[in-house]
Amino acid sequence: MNEQPLLREPTSEQSELLVTSLNVMAGISAAIGTLAAAGALSQAALRRALDLELILLCAGWLVAGWAIGCVLWAISWIVRLLGSRAGDGGGPSAESTRLPRLDELASLTVGETAKQESARRGGALLQRIADELVELREDLSLSPEQRVARADERRREQLAQGLDEIRSAIAAGQFVLAEERLDHLAKTMPEAPDLASARNALADARGAAEAQKLARTRATVGELMSMAAFDEAVAEADDLARQLPDSTQATDLLERVRREADTFASQQRQKLYLQVARATEMHHWRAALAAARQLALTYPGSAEAGEVIAKMDVLAENSRIEEVRDRRDRIADLLQRRRYRLAVELAEDVVAHFPDTQAAKELAGQMDRLRKLAAKDRPS
Repeated sequence: MNEQPLLREPTSEQSELLVTSLNVMAGISAAIGTLAAAGALSQAALRRALDLELILLCAGWLVAGWAIGCVLWAISWIVRLLGSRAGDGGGPSAESTRLPRLDELASLTVGETAKQESARRGGALLQRIADELVELREDLSLSPEQRVARADERRREQLAQGLDEIRSAIAAGQFVLAEERLDHLAKTMPEAPDLASARNALADARGAAEAQKLARTRATVGELMSMAAFDEAVAEADDLARQLPDSTQATDLLERVRREADTFASQQRQKLYLQVARATEMHHWRAALAAARQLALTYPGSAEAGEVIAKMDVLAENSRIEEVRDRRDRIADLLQRRRYRLAVELAEDVVAHFPDTQAAKELAGQMDRLRKLAAKDRPS
């Protein structure tokens, strides 16, 4: 059984039909240009008002009509040439009727899609040219009063279409697009009575959307501040102010959040600074060092951080001394309870990590005696 080809070339009848259509449109274009030029010249001759501007206008009509006609004739010639080439191949060959492989099928599908898209665009362009030519022909057949009435009708249609697009953009929340369309209508039809109501509708919709966005951001910011997440709250308020640069409420919200963030930061700095001071007075050096490090890390550029950084070395040294004393006291407690093994382990740790302290030197001199005691100690 013979298989049909996957792709078929256009038939000669289809090519001839397209060529005929293009030739007819080309003839219409050339005829319209010629008739328009001749009509303008005849009216000028009747009024005896032939001047250079009128001559240029007639020449423009003539050149435009024939130029479009030449383009259409050239396209028809190309279509005819392609159609004749497609018909020269005779009957289908074995290669043309062969079923394609998958990779060939993919390439053919892509190529066919591109051809169809190109043909669609070309057809749309030709249709637009034909419509404009028909419209031009109809305008030439109308009287001046009829032309004015038809122009007014077109303007009303354009205004109605533009207003529909503006309403659709407002409903979709595309306020920038709606404003652009509105500005375009205001430039082309400044006397249109419906533009003011459309602008008011845009302003009302934009105001309502901004009010909703402002309310949502206020709620979010309030929740973040209640959790002391002031960095995130400032970011939310700043993003709103960027989205609504003309909104005084958004600006006020950003300023309020920044003030509260600064107040919170100041309170936290003072709190940490007082923790360092109290711990220092009570000789709780490790607590003082921890608070000082947190203050320097969290608020590095503050005056409070600068003061504690200047005392950091002293706090670190006193913290080491305090740590060694605490371990020495624990070793003494373990010896008193005859927990010699644990006492030896803790003493070795002190000697290894704090070798330059007085307690480490004393323990190093007692290690032999402690190990002997530990050797007699039974594991508990």
